[in-house]
Amino acid sequence: MEILRIQDVTMSFGKMNALHEVNCAVEPHELLAVIGPNGAGKTTFFNVITGKYKPSRGQVFFKGERIDGLSRPQIINKGIGRSFQVVNLFPDLTVAANVRIGVLAHQKQTLRLFKNVDKMAEVDQEVERILDLVHLGDEAGVVATTLSHGDQKCLEMGMALTNHPALLLLDEPTAGMGPEETRQSIELIKDVWRKTGVTIVFTEHDLDMVFNISTRVLVLQSGKLIADGSVKDIRNNPRVKEAYLGEEA
Repeated sequence: MEILRIQDVTMSFGKMNALHEVNCAVEPHELLAVIGPNGAGKTTFFNVITGKYKPSRGQVFFKGERIDGLSRPQIINKGIGRSFQVVNLFPDLTVAANVRIGVLAHQKQTLRLFKNVDKMAEVDQEVERILDLVHLGDEAGVVATTLSHGDQKCLEMGMALTNHPALLLLDEPTAGMGPEETRQSIELIKDVWRKTGVTIVFTEHDLDMVFNISTRVLVLQSGKLIADGSVKDIRNNPRVKEAYLGEEA
């Protein structure tokens, strides 16, 4: 069964449609890219899925359950994680402390409740597992704000994984990175995808990255879904090429 379905979704701001009658589905364990020129509606697409916006029309289903209209915490608890274009961390805490907050929140606990040594050990083990998964095991004691931009994005992904999501949304995961950090980010995303079995949907401007790792690609233009297909199909789609005229494609 499909993990996510977007059905006839329109998102209007005044007279402007940021999304217009979008229909698509995501299958379990896909590594799906959502691309399009600036202003195409990619971030709005994510905001509708995660409950920041309630669609003006249409419906969103996660694992067969309708979720549009639910609050963001409710949607997170259903099993959807997200990272953002702008890194969203606790900058003055250590790398491990950032992840520990997510682990405790997932377990609906607080630090003062953890007087049981065995339970605290379980939390520490989970923090260690996630940090190793996002290649930050050696940075556990480092203050988050001192990490490189690329490592901060890795940490944010780790925090999104503390909730054990079935669906992980990554909003421009390589934004602001140089070539080497971009390469490392690509390898990390593929590694997390393989090891966890999580379904990943990401937006991205770097088409080399998109064509390198995606199992499928959706293309938005002016809020409309204009193409949906394999990397090969999207590369050769004349409408996609036209949409990217004037941009690097």
